[in-house]
Amino acid sequence: MKIEENFPLRQLNTFGIEAFARYFAAIKSEDELIEAVSGKFRSDKVLVIGDGSNIVFKGDFDGLVMKSAMRGIRIIPEHDLDNPLVEAHSGESWQNLVDFALSNGLYGIENLAAIPGSVGAAPVQNIGAYGVEIRDVLHSVEAIDIRSGKSIAFSNSECEFGYRHSIFKGALNGRCFVTKILLKLSKTPSFKIDYSGLRQKLSSAGSQLSARLIAGTIEKIRRERLPDPSKIGNCGSFFKNCLVTEDAYNELKCRFPAIPGFEESSGLIKIPSAWLIEECGWKGYRRGDAAVYPGHALILVNYGNAAGADILTLAEEITGSVYERFGLMLELEAQVI
Repeated sequence: MKIEENFPLRQLNTFGIEAFARYFAAIKSEDELIEAVSGKFRSDKVLVIGDGSNIVFKGDFDGLVMKSAMRGIRIIPEHDLDNPLVEAHSGESWQNLVDFALSNGLYGIENLAAIPGSVGAAPVQNIGAYGVEIRDVLHSVEAIDIRSGKSIAFSNSECEFGYRHSIFKGALNGRCFVTKILLKLSKTPSFKIDYSGLRQKLSSAGSQLSARLIAGTIEKIRRERLPDPSKIGNCGSFFKNCLVTEDAYNELKCRFPAIPGFEESSGLIKIPSAWLIEECGWKGYRRGDAAVYPGHALILVNYGNAAGADILTLAEEITGSVYERFGLMLELEAQVI
């Protein structure tokens, strides 16, 4: 294992923000991981990153940054043939796992196609799109406690999933290095296509509906709506959508008749933060190289040389503006480092 010093992180975060890590290591095995966090690094600050698709660096990181380079995806052969377990190591890209499922006739994550990031980051964030979240199919997570070096396994319920939340962002924030995940997928299709805009796009498919068609359609929608981070720096949705009680939503509806809301399984009402931000006039706003993407108000972008502080200042101004008008406090989906 090689530990590098004063390591540039610009290519390791999709925002393209310039920052440096005091130390950096690409981890290829559990033995390398334990070696990295022992000895001189045990007392240092440690940051675990995936593909950097949900990170905003506000400055340099004075500690050890570890990125998983653990690879491998397989179907566990001795498990239920109708609902097989798929094991994926944390350093794989999430899209590789989606493609693996599609190629093997496995259903359950086709709606999560084209989400940037690594397999290891998926349960941390409880990634979701088009009516599906990873918690719907996740069997378990295996990790290493970076303080003790001990292996830990988490069942689905032990992950304490919530909306874009898990125990790895809560009580165990900064404590765990995810090494692999296990998903319980299905050989029997059960498509979820009722989410906003998706059914309309698929309306002509009829009996030809398939997981590949759903995944391909979602990929096309995402390309049309969202900026490519290889061309314009961004980390996808910068803010979470707002969740409010039905009574609170009805009060807002009286004041703002056009405000959209969608009932969640929890009984709460989800209000699209993009609508709130756009109503406050931020869509397309630009200050220097920090901006709100013209095609989607939930996306903050770096047009070249914006610093993390520039992005965060803009985010604070947007948050204050939305609160002043609607009385709703936006929460960051992005992780600030």
